[in-house]
Amino acid sequence: EKKFEQFVLVLGKANIGHTAGFIGWVLTTGNFFIDISFVDFLEKWLESTKDTYKSSTWEGYEKNVHGKIKPYFEPKKYKLKDLKGMYFTEYFSFLKANGKSNGKGGLKRKSIMNIRGVLSAAFEYAVANDMIDYNYIERSTMPKFYDVESEEKQVVEMEVFSQEQIESIFVNYKKTVRNLEEF
Repeated sequence: EKKFEQFVLVLGKANIGHTAGFIGWVLTTGNFFIDISFVDFLEKWLESTKDTYKSSTWEGYEKNVHGKIKPYFEPKKYKLKDLKGMYFTEYFSFLKANGKSNGKGGLKRKSIMNIRGVLSAAFEYAVANDMIDYNYIERSTMPKFYDVESEEKQVVEMEVFSQEQIESIFVNYKKTVRNLEEF
């Protein structure tokens, strides 16, 4: 009975003319779940959450969905219910190697983390609405990113002070301490 109420609530929020073509509700073992493609779900999620985020946040989500996520996943034709964390591990590795829109190179860690955040928000929405059982992003792994400078061993040159320099440091230190005490 609760699942039916959620079905009516989610369906009631949807634009029936827009979503009726790709939302199919299936009854299996007493539970409703969505038999919707992943990319169609993302469109529905964007449409459903437009008023719940600041406009700049939502516009960033929309840009990532249309510019980065859909172009990769649309040809794969995954269903929302059939996704696995490993698909997103593969996707993040793809973005690292080939994620730039011009096809010339990969994205930096921060950009991939932003896309990961969009996906996680979408899946949290799906979990909250009983469309899926868990957030797939939580079962994915980010590729390793290395800072070129930290990869190279850096040689630190030490400067050794002469006896005269050490004495000068102590003399100036003592003068500074005396001046502070008088102050």
